[in-house]
Amino acid sequence: MEGGLTIDSGTRGSTGATILRITLGVIILVTWLENLDKGLYTAEGLTSFLDSLFDSENGNGSSLTAYKSFLDAAVIPVAGVYGGFQLVVELLMGVGLLVGGLTRLFSLIAVLFLPRVLRGPGMDLDLCAPGRNGHRGVRGLRR
Repeated sequence: MEGGLTIDSGTRGSTGATILRITLGVIILVTWLENLDKGLYTAEGLTSFLDSLFDSENGNGSSLTAYKSFLDAAVIPVAGVYGGFQLVVELLMGVGLLVGGLTRLFSLIAVLFLPRVLRGPGMDLDLCAPGRNGHRGVRGLRR
């Protein structure tokens, strides 16, 4: 078509990647602001969050024992330092993805952080464990 605007597939792919990058950056920044407001980047806030996360009544209980062991050994003893580190890393990831700086590095880090960021306290990761948190398990999803 003469004189018409044509968009090649490379441009469409680039636009899609940009939209995804900006969306992920906004999600991370909104979560960062909520966590900052809740005080989760302090030693006390992080420790109480992790205690509630692994609470046998309302949290995940024993579904993440290996992860809990790692946190107890490596993160809890230095919760204040880890909270400060996480505050800076999440802020840099969100801003970096939003403005496009070091996109590949921050995208990789964000993909590794995303499951943790989107996971709220009280959500059950063990989808096959019926009866916890009112969850009926995978079989309960079928009718």
